[in-house]
Amino acid sequence: MTANLNAPDLATATANLQALIRDLRGSVVERDAEIRSLAAALVAGQHVLLLGPPGTGKSYLTGLFTAALGSSFFQVLMTKYTVPEEVFGPYSLAGLERDEYRRVVAGYLPSVEVGFLDEVFKANSSILNALLTILNEGEFDNGGSRSAVPLKLCVGASNEFPADDSLNALRDRFLLCHWVSPIKNRSAKRSLFFGGGKKVTAKLSPADVAVLRAACDAVAVPDVVQDAMMDLADELEREHGITASDRRWRQATSLVRASAVLDGRDVATPRDLSILAHVLWRTVEERATVGAVVAQFVSPKLGEAMKLYDAAVEMVGKIDRKASGQQATAALGNANGELQKINKSIRALGTADPEITDYADKVGQMQREVGREVAKRLGLDAF
Repeated sequence: MTANLNAPDLATATANLQALIRDLRGSVVERDAEIRSLAAALVAGQHVLLLGPPGTGKSYLTGLFTAALGSSFFQVLMTKYTVPEEVFGPYSLAGLERDEYRRVVAGYLPSVEVGFLDEVFKANSSILNALLTILNEGEFDNGGSRSAVPLKLCVGASNEFPADDSLNALRDRFLLCHWVSPIKNRSAKRSLFFGGGKKVTAKLSPADVAVLRAACDAVAVPDVVQDAMMDLADELEREHGITASDRRWRQATSLVRASAVLDGRDVATPRDLSILAHVLWRTVEERATVGAVVAQFVSPKLGEAMKLYDAAVEMVGKIDRKASGQQATAALGNANGELQKINKSIRALGTADPEITDYADKVGQMQREVGREVAKRLGLDAF
């Protein structure tokens, strides 16, 4: 990528990262965006928050990703009874004898490279302030002195969006945020329920991460991308009243660079702005708006493909599969026809774009599932 980086090392690190992403996508269905965000955050030195109802695989995905890194790791399940000693380590008994309140952090969050904080918003005030310093400044106050922590990536998870305004500062420390919904696509459900899933065998070493981070710092952001980011900020604020702090926008630039690294490039393109869809929303209600606006800035055709795909998902979600009779069968037939039309409309936007093709493929899977159901009801599946 640049003369300051060892080309063979960078090529190896990039190949290892891309192999890990492929393995994860083969193992965890309908979580491509979350997987890419985890990889980008690791490369950019940012943190990820996974929100959503229980049983949507937040912990499972995080476990698969972190297990492949070969880095020191710490995880904790927060409750209202969790005490600082469980997160930051106990006080040194020898230190207490000398009236020194210093924690033994070995094996706890201040000493590791990767952390997973499950139910992170249940952290109480005695834990919160130290967490904020670790996540934002990368430092930990211990025994009257402040020292740097080796933390490269922290993943937070929660079954609910923080309702208490006092937790907004903690929410803000996670630059990337995903609402992880239950799997909607019927084919994806079939794969989850009955498929074995691909094993994650790819590995990404700490040395690989160091090389990728150096490459991230070296990625050029041309004027066309800079202008697009500023126009995006203006559009969200002017038309939708959605704003982000200057700090958040500045940090977001590191993710745009990281997105380029994930694809093996040393120059960012408007395509890399896609990751901002998971950075700029503040409430659940803003997610769809931010996603649609970002998609339009990345590519108007991609934005249209996203809208068509969302319409297909909504339509399939409304199908009452328990209903019987001629009217129910006719409704399924109509849905099958509409899905075929949506699939053709998405493909007409351009099959050269892999993301557009992916949306078309997903709609095609939905259509085939509905088509099989129609055939079954008409007694045609035996032929």
